[in-house]
Amino acid sequence: MHNRKVEIPKGNGKTRILGIPTVKDRVVQGALKLLLEPIFEADFKGCSYGYRPKRHAHQAIDRGRKGYGMTLPE
Repeated sequence: MHNRKVEIPKGNGKTRILGIPTVKDRVVQGALKLLLEPIFEADFKGCSYGYRPKRHAHQAIDRGRKGYGMTLPE
């Protein structure tokens, strides 16, 4: 399927083209995520935080502060 093209204005007066996926494509993407995410999550290390569900950068920083005895700036 092709994305729907939409032009949005930029600050410099030019436009930027966005490709908006169709509903069918979004449904397929969501279904694949539901199938593949648990498979890959099982292989990731517990200390990995990037782009993972229910994990974020602040948790990684907290782990670094607590787990490695480091003093990191606030």
